[in-house]
Amino acid sequence: MDSPQTREEWAALVRRVYAGDKKAVERLADLLGVRAYWFHRRRGLSREDAEDLAQDCVWHIFRHLNQFDGANFTAWAYTILRRKLADHFRRHRIPCVPLEDGDLNEPVPEAANDGLLDQAAQSALEEALAALTADERKVLELRHGREAVPYEDLARELGVSPGAARARYVRAREKLKARLRKETRMQAWLARRHS
Repeated sequence: MDSPQTREEWAALVRRVYAGDKKAVERLADLLGVRAYWFHRRRGLSREDAEDLAQDCVWHIFRHLNQFDGANFTAWAYTILRRKLADHFRRHRIPCVPLEDGDLNEPVPEAANDGLLDQAAQSALEEALAALTADERKVLELRHGREAVPYEDLARELGVSPGAARARYVRAREKLKARLRKETRMQAWLARRHS
């Protein structure tokens, strides 16, 4: 797949996306996905984190494509990649607390349920998953099973391009998140997870 080389070629591709050209949408998603993945890998992220962050970036770029001013698409897109990377590091920061000698003998308090769902929340999750289509459940299971399946493998499994696989995963994940946010049985678990 040839990548656009000039500002005009990128702008033309974006115009085709606006016009509803499905091949242009898929091509732009693939190009952005590869660039975003390697951008994040070169900055020290693991393969899985780089894949997840890349798909978040591609999703964000497509959702905000109407904000592109038509001048320099790659500069605009890389600004988003840098901001998303900074957000990722801010969210996953692990504070370092200096320890005193006596601290080593103190027990470390653990969160209630150690991050596991209680019975009510587990039921809510199962109901939310059951409300998804079989394809949506399959995508989520492949990405969140014992070992996350890379998007290339997910694409082969689904018989689509990697960009389309990323898009299907994001849509299924967002649909599940929206259902779980409304579910009162999940509130305590979600509050612990985000604290």
